[in-house]
Amino acid sequence: MIDGQQHSVAIVLDITSRKKAERALAGSQARLQAIIDTSLTAIVTMDNQGVITDWNPQAEATFGWPRREIVGKVLADTIIPPQYRGAHRAGLARYLASGEGPVLGNVLELTGLGKDGREFPIELAISLASAPGGEPLFVGFVRDITTRKESEVAIRDLNTELQIATQHKSEFLANMSHELRTPLNAILGFSELMLDDTSDRYDAKTRQKFLAQINSSGKHLLSLINDILDLSKVEAGQMTLNLETVSIVDVVREVLSIIEPLATKKRIRISADVAGAGQLDADAGKLKQMLLNLVSNAVKFTPEVGLVTIEVQRLQNAIEISVADTGIGIAESDLGRLFKEFLQLETGAGRHQEGTGLGLALTKRLAELHGGDIGVVSEPGKGSTFTIRLPLRPADAALRAPIPAPATSGDARPLVLVVEDNHQAAELLVRQLDGGGFRAEVALSGTEALAKAREIRPIAITLDILLPGIDGWDVLEQLKRDEATRDIPVVVISVLDRPELGRALGAMDYFVKPVDGKALLARLSEYTFMSRVGTEVTRVLLVDDEPANLQWLEGVLKPAGFSVISAHGGREGIDLARENLPHLILLDLMMPNVSGFDVVEALHEDEATRSIPIMILTAKDLTDDDKRLLNGHVAAIVARRSTAATDLVGWLNRLMAARRGSTLDSRAG
Repeated sequence: MIDGQQHSVAIVLDITSRKKAERALAGSQARLQAIIDTSLTAIVTMDNQGVITDWNPQAEATFGWPRREIVGKVLADTIIPPQYRGAHRAGLARYLASGEGPVLGNVLELTGLGKDGREFPIELAISLASAPGGEPLFVGFVRDITTRKESEVAIRDLNTELQIATQHKSEFLANMSHELRTPLNAILGFSELMLDDTSDRYDAKTRQKFLAQINSSGKHLLSLINDILDLSKVEAGQMTLNLETVSIVDVVREVLSIIEPLATKKRIRISADVAGAGQLDADAGKLKQMLLNLVSNAVKFTPEVGLVTIEVQRLQNAIEISVADTGIGIAESDLGRLFKEFLQLETGAGRHQEGTGLGLALTKRLAELHGGDIGVVSEPGKGSTFTIRLPLRPADAALRAPIPAPATSGDARPLVLVVEDNHQAAELLVRQLDGGGFRAEVALSGTEALAKAREIRPIAITLDILLPGIDGWDVLEQLKRDEATRDIPVVVISVLDRPELGRALGAMDYFVKPVDGKALLARLSEYTFMSRVGTEVTRVLLVDDEPANLQWLEGVLKPAGFSVISAHGGREGIDLARENLPHLILLDLMMPNVSGFDVVEALHEDEATRSIPIMILTAKDLTDDDKRLLNGHVAAIVARRSTAATDLVGWLNRLMAARRGSTLDSRAG
């Protein structure tokens, strides 16, 4: 009131700076939230009551809890395993009471708990912030380190194995040095005695004895060297089998004639029950070598006046040859080490026996080369029984039987070339393929694989990497360089986990052994099933204005068995569709002049092209209006950015399978 009159006073403030600050703050908060939401580290916040107050998307992925379900829950009850919850609560209480927080600011390795109950290793760092009311707010940064821990364990195990292998090799070299020098010294020593005898001190009988020692030592030295060389050949994949029909009785008789003198000297009786043993397909020399190793070991480790028994049991598809002795036996703890290449058991009488410790290792490898195996049962002080089990017809023999090429074979099933040097693994693949509706031809080496791929033109190749001579990587490169074989789909099957390298070199898919047979058959079926409609190769029309896209699609589809026609743009696509009537059309939408939408409409209006399935492959995010424009006239819509080559081939084959099925149904009706 002024002079009895009421007046109003207006105060105007310029808040431009404040609004600018508010906008800056809002922008800063938005950027911070974006960083939190896109972080590859799980970020979890907890208040001073132990309640979760925030939870980013990576935390959802790490622990399996959606944000809406876990915010407001007690952290200890949700993501900490029960056995660690007490320590967590005690640590929180200690900090709130004293301000002491030894875990703050440090990176710890702990155990997390997923929503599904799975416990897994995590790396945790905790920082302290303040809530709006000033209360402490704990911010946890969490990483799932399961993969890292598994890698660390694998590396430790590998290092341990390498250390053990190195130790065994060192022991082997020491033993081998001794074993080779012993007969060599005898040869040199006795020969020098005879050469230096210029005064005829030694009579004829003594000289004969010296010569016998030289001869015996020479044979022993040769035996040791042969074992070493044979094992090296097997290790390098260069040992081949000369398969023939072998009489088991004849092999046993030869072995007995060799070992009889040593057995007689030790007064050891050898009993051989081989009546009705018959024949089997094997490498006669290798079979004799295996049996000789077992029988000589039995005699060597059996005390005087003992018994060695040879028995042969004929099964439906295999032969079992057992060698039993009444020797010193083997401790149960040593049984698992018997067949190691660089290991000798030094127990009891065995400590003083000759040999490098290669005999049993070599016997096992030779048995496996035949598609068989060897086993042992033993009791210390009572003796041991070694049993070789060999197939009557080794997998090698079965796989070497030629499978006719498609042009001359009455078997119309698709032919797959199996490249695998391990006979058992190859046989398994052949049987899996046979059960899945495929024929198979086997190549046991890279060189053979390259020749057969050109010769038989399979619809697909399964390729092992660890091959003798030319390895699988080289084979893959050469297949993709060769005009005659570059279009054949190659599926790598290996113990090596290198899928990125395999695909970079041109493999269509990659399986790590042991392979899931059903998954392999499914993949092969996707590459090859419906690559023909009746006797006609499946024709696919590609419509895209980008040359790079067309080139990539051609590189994917041609190796999978499709005939590809490329149209550079919508107008050409319509013309080529009417001219060629393809079985499938793969269409881009975003093209100048005549768009993919125009192509769909034009083909649908033409009765000749109306029934051709169209798959849309586009980088465009389709709106509802876009989908209405397509009006249900396409068979599938696939986002280009998320499409892998194998998925694309699979989708096309499934479209063709569905089309073929509907055609058959209509004919049946």
